[in-house]
Amino acid sequence: MDNLRRPNDPFGLAGEIARFESGSVNSVAYSPDGRFILAGGDGICIWDDYALNELYSLKTSGETIRCVAFSPDSRYFISGGSDGLVRLWDLEKRREILKYDHRDGVDSVAFSPDGLRILAGGLNSRTATLWDTGSGQIIREFKGHVSGIKSLAFPPCGKYFISSDLSYIRMWEVHSGNIVCAFVGHKKDVLSVAFSPDGQMIASGSSDKTIRLWHAKTGRQINIFKAHVAEVLSVAFSPGGRFLLSGGNDMAVLLWDVQNILQPMLFEGHTESVASVAFAPEGLFAISGSRDGTVRLWSLRNLTVENATSDHWIN
Repeated sequence: MDNLRRPNDPFGLAGEIARFESGSVNSVAYSPDGRFILAGGDGICIWDDYALNELYSLKTSGETIRCVAFSPDSRYFISGGSDGLVRLWDLEKRREILKYDHRDGVDSVAFSPDGLRILAGGLNSRTATLWDTGSGQIIREFKGHVSGIKSLAFPPCGKYFISSDLSYIRMWEVHSGNIVCAFVGHKKDVLSVAFSPDGQMIASGSSDKTIRLWHAKTGRQINIFKAHVAEVLSVAFSPGGRFLLSGGNDMAVLLWDVQNILQPMLFEGHTESVASVAFAPEGLFAISGSRDGTVRLWSLRNLTVENATSDHWIN
């Protein structure tokens, strides 16, 4: 990775938020209101983004937390674990308020954009399950995957969702349960998928070491991003859709300009695989969670203009 650009700051603009004393960090998330940072691994930790103080941590009953996500209103969050349960937590009250049983291990969870539904899937299941957030009742099970589900994501409209299994990405219509589009091009397993904020594009990271950009409506491949030297485990769009963040088994966090894919910015510091990445909602910061047990905060202030949500690049 010697040919990659590095931030001007000699420390890579990184700050270590916290270190999990045991095990790895498998998933991280920023609350939509920008106030909180969430991480899951052997337990769950929540930080105040403004002061970077740990608000509290939650110990789970033996299961490993594999995925976490905030509700759109930032009042709740969900976690999925190795025990096959999706848990809904009240952020302010600091307690679990509902459980959803997926039966197999849960590797990906997502709130619908209106917050009224929860979606989950896992590597041990060929079914994605959609629940009503309030009642916990199953709305629909989406069957037709040929292998375990590695990643799920909703677009802003909430009418569809995408899922990945093996080297395929499928788009499902929520109301009918039908597959409406397939995205084919990766050579190995697709490990992470994400919609752009406007819902027009999809990004995917794969074991084939590439990130691919797709047209959401047609399934057409737009571009291929190549710089990781190992599996790409996580991808995320910036709030304005101009940038992509990726983390991989090569310990690297890369920041990509979608319009200039040849020169990603490299952020260094993790000592093991980077399992999860996320942007802050205003676009000035990003976080990454690693199997080295750390959550790191990355400042993007010298990479973007003051109005970061417009995502203009400064060389």
